Amino acid sequence: MKTAIPFFTILFSLCIFAQDNKPLSNLTYIYVKGNCPAAIMARENISMFSCFELADSVENAQAILEITQETCMNGWISMVLVSKDNKILWEKSKDVQYRQYTLPSTSQGYVVDNLIDELRSAADCKKREKTKKENLKKERSK
Repeated sequence: MKTAIPFFTILFSLCIFAQDNKPLSNLTYIYVKGNCPAAIMARENISMFSCFELADSVENAQAILEITQETCMNGWISMVLVSKDNKILWEKSKDVQYRQYTLPSTSQGYVVDNLIDELRSAADCKKREKTKKENLKKERSK
């Protein structure tokens, strides 16, 4: 009986975790909100480095990626993905460490790419891309 409680706790936790990531796996179109350099970089890179497509407006998006940035000697970049009904689907922040001999855009670019990669992992883009390739193969073989 002692092992039954932890087993059900783990099973319940896994179910909750799967439900939490499901909204991300169903997203295709994301609008990137923000005018800071990090938002501009994300807008340029999100379609290339993730399974998401950039929506041209909030109305055409399934979710909004809000990006804020603090720039000073050591700043931060924050990304929050929210649904159309303002529910937080994913959020992450990272410090930007500006080095004496490094261009600020290089440090920002690294952090933006890293955050997009973490969003890509949370949305299970690799699995989506694999499924897409398999479906293309099936269509071509018909």
